Amino acid sequence: MQYRRAVYEHLNSKQEGGGKLFMIIQNEIFYHFHRNNDWDEKWTVGNSFIIDKTMKNDFIKHYDTKVPVFSIKGVPHCAKIASKKMIEILQSLTLQDFYNYLDYSLTVFSECGMFIREVIFEEVRISIDPELPSRKSCIWVLEEDAIDYWKKVLGPNLSLFKVKLNGILHKTDQMHLFDEIVEHDKIRSHAFKYWAGTDGKNNEQVEALFEGKIEVLEKCSYSNSDTASNIGY
Repeated sequence: MQYRRAVYEHLNSKQEGGGKLFMIIQNEIFYHFHRNNDWDEKWTVGNSFIIDKTMKNDFIKHYDTKVPVFSIKGVPHCAKIASKKMIEILQSLTLQDFYNYLDYSLTVFSECGMFIREVIFEEVRISIDPELPSRKSCIWVLEEDAIDYWKKVLGPNLSLFKVKLNGILHKTDQMHLFDEIVEHDKIRSHAFKYWAGTDGKNNEQVEALFEGKIEVLEKCSYSNSDTASNIGY
């Protein structure tokens, strides 16, 4: 609570001075890594489209339609039922069965941790400034000098586009994101740091959230063979 009060004082002092936690940008050039999804048709050179809070992005929409399942004897089960089934057949399990289930459990914990994080981050965003771009609807963009870093983080099978942006942009540090299941107040403390914006010490690791008009200028070439690091996205 003491930390949250200090952050509120910092945010209030910025707003009293006319400051905002986001920037209004016009005709600024950024880049975006696109993964194949329902938005593919929009990502054609010369096309323009709007990103706003009336729609869910593919990152958050994932939770509406997908859930990790674990197959036992060819039958897929959700996490709770899978756990009960595994206990029932415990004596017949092999070491590989245990490994497979532990690997599946890590996926479940990560998915749950990320979903809890996103709910709390959205709650904190609205409490600070509802005009901030939402992680539920925004698109993530980056500057040219951050391309090499983010292609390693995000992994292969992506397309890189050069874009022109008109709208609102919030720059922050991705180090405040994690997918561990912890007490909600700890997540809130990270959320307040996240929405307070970047300290500018690690520019290539900054993530930028954008809402507004996007114009697709160019599909860029780059090496697509790097493997991804798992940082909870």
